[in-house]
Amino acid sequence: METWVPKKCRTKKAMFHCSLNPHPDEILSDETLTQIAKEDMEALGYGKQPYIVFKHNDIAREHIHIVSLRVNSKGEKINDRFEYQIKI
Repeated sequence: METWVPKKCRTKKAMFHCSLNPHPDEILSDETLTQIAKEDMEALGYGKQPYIVFKHNDIAREHIHIVSLRVNSKGEKINDRFEYQIKI
């Protein structure tokens, strides 16, 4: 992801990371988790940004992490107001 951050970027936290943790009793398919990630990225305003979704189970349940960029291709910060409004 760091290679996609423009050199002229002045934003201190250019990358975004979140973890989505379903209830331990929920067994979600990869397709469902992918769809959830896509919908959440759209709701956050980062849907057009490149992002990576990865799944693992280092805790008692499978969960996903999403890593993306908070800056556009010009290095300008994307409005992050939705990060504080959406519960993910």
